[in-house]
Amino acid sequence: MVFKYKHLFLLIFFSVTHYNFLLSQNNSFYLMIEKSEELRATDSEQSSEYAALAVEAADNMNDTQKKALAYKTLAFALYYNGNYQESLSYFQTALEQYQNIQDSSGLSSCYNGIAIIYRDLNIFSESEKYFLNALEIDTKLEDIHGQAIIMNNLGTLYHLQERTVPALWYYINSLKKEIKMNNKPGIADSYLNMAAIMEENQLFNQADFYYQKAMNIYISEGDSTSLGKIYNNLGNLYIKFDKYHKAIEAFQNSLTFKRKINDYQGQITTLLNMGNAYLIFSDTVRAKKAYLDAVRLDNEIQGTGTYLLTENNNVVQPQMDDLFFYFFNSDTIDYRFYDFTERLFNRAYIYYVLSDYKSALPFFINSLELAEFQGHERMIKQNCLYLFKTYSQLEDYKSAVFYAEKYISITDSADKTILIDILSYMPQFSDESREVPDIINPALDNENGNGLSDFWFYATVILGILAAIQFKMRKRKF
Repeated sequence: MVFKYKHLFLLIFFSVTHYNFLLSQNNSFYLMIEKSEELRATDSEQSSEYAALAVEAADNMNDTQKKALAYKTLAFALYYNGNYQESLSYFQTALEQYQNIQDSSGLSSCYNGIAIIYRDLNIFSESEKYFLNALEIDTKLEDIHGQAIIMNNLGTLYHLQERTVPALWYYINSLKKEIKMNNKPGIADSYLNMAAIMEENQLFNQADFYYQKAMNIYISEGDSTSLGKIYNNLGNLYIKFDKYHKAIEAFQNSLTFKRKINDYQGQITTLLNMGNAYLIFSDTVRAKKAYLDAVRLDNEIQGTGTYLLTENNNVVQPQMDDLFFYFFNSDTIDYRFYDFTERLFNRAYIYYVLSDYKSALPFFINSLELAEFQGHERMIKQNCLYLFKTYSQLEDYKSAVFYAEKYISITDSADKTILIDILSYMPQFSDESREVPDIINPALDNENGNGLSDFWFYATVILGILAAIQFKMRKRKF
């Protein structure tokens, strides 16, 4: 009897064993996908490793759906790791897989990922095309959550290009979708983006209104990452309201949350802002400490173990005349691709406000070269402006004029007129060191909200004229 059913028992045994193996393999695959997604923002290296294992498992299972998911997961992990070209390649592979199985939701997700990469690579036309493709699919699928995400991303894309009207339109429509789903984190993010748009357009009361609405949600959700960002931005806003003590308090709160989640780059941003705020009411001791903390933290990130300020940390006291040059960094837009460019600029800027102009120079130049390579217009303008100021402080006026003219050629604002007026009173100097008028005009930072009043501007121009006349008279004596 036992012999009669032996083959049947063996068949059942091997079937169950094979089923358990497949089930185990399937569970293992989804576990690797889950771990990769979980670690994306905090440990992109390990996230990429889990995603690569998922790709290998999907290939062994020869399952197209799983292959597409694994390639897409790996693409996102590589994006967070800064490997944009590799990420783009894997997104294209995942896209082909999803096209083969006609998975519209998967296609939308890949289009979104590709668009984000093109956005960060400053290829805005391609980014817009892929975002719109994703939005079209999600609209057909009636996927409200997907539409909200894509609309927010489109808002960010136009925000980066300083196209306020389409940016605000997409932010508002994203907000409507989030409210419809009662998705509180998404609602708060939309409020935060709208606040940034209002602030950039000098609508400070409206900006404060939306920041407060966003902050209330982040507090209720216990979102430390977003609270770190919003307190930083509120600090910037309070500066514009002349509420300096509230600004310092906001920056301190921002640091508390950023330290809690080990957001080192975010801490550097807030420390720079805090140093600027302390200088506004002449607290140079605390300002220097904030700047030095930013430099030390940046060195720790790079693992250099050395500090690149003046020897023995003998920092020159900042000149209070430069007070209104200071700009304040926002945490709203994620300039992921521009991170290193801005880090170079920030280091140069610290040297500049500490009056160590020779040390600032190479960092401004390197930041400018990288910004030009990336086509990052905002950073090109900032570097040209500060190179003009730095060379002026070093009395290298030929170089100062060169960067001033370069700044004028790419600037279409009130700054351009101001700078042209100043240059018209500036003599053409030879390489010889000569006494010159102080041509640095704090009103040049108007686009960052730190310009002086008309009185100070015209006072500066008049002083420049008088100094130029005095120089010419001295030249005649020689």
